[in-house]
Amino acid sequence: MAKKEDIIIAVDPDIERNGLAVLKTAAHRVSVFALPFAECLERILLLVKAAKDEGQSIRVIVEAGWLNSANWHFQRTDTRQKCVAIGRSVGMNHECGILLCEMLRYNGIEPMEFKPLEKHWQGIGRKITQGEITQFIPYLPTRTNQEERDAALIAWVYAGLPIRINMNK
Repeated sequence: MAKKEDIIIAVDPDIERNGLAVLKTAAHRVSVFALPFAECLERILLLVKAAKDEGQSIRVIVEAGWLNSANWHFQRTDTRQKCVAIGRSVGMNHECGILLCEMLRYNGIEPMEFKPLEKHWQGIGRKITQGEITQFIPYLPTRTNQEERDAALIAWVYAGLPIRINMNK
């Protein structure tokens, strides 16, 4: 069995604020942040340097929506103008992730481009809700935004940690 990383950093790229999750695997502790591009990159670089200085293994994962063969976000009733705006927004999100990966590589960090997880949760757009994620990730803040939850979920899944949901809640 391969050794697991001591720290997993997961990023859910976004135009305005990137979701950033830092998972300390031994303690099952996740810290989450919503940061603009430059701050997100700077935080990752600092975390990687600190982990390496302490002799810890670390993995950086970036959600890579551009790896999906199709990415349809349109409804039949959407106007052309709305379709253009949605397409532009999705493309900008993808570019944020692509540029983040490029900047990490430039700084000597090889990120793992992680295909988005299936959305089968109860939130808007089938995304995970605060109530769902706090059932299996302890010690999260009582309020998180969608990017933070998505990043935390990516880190948790990559680490192979259990996801247990009580459907009666």
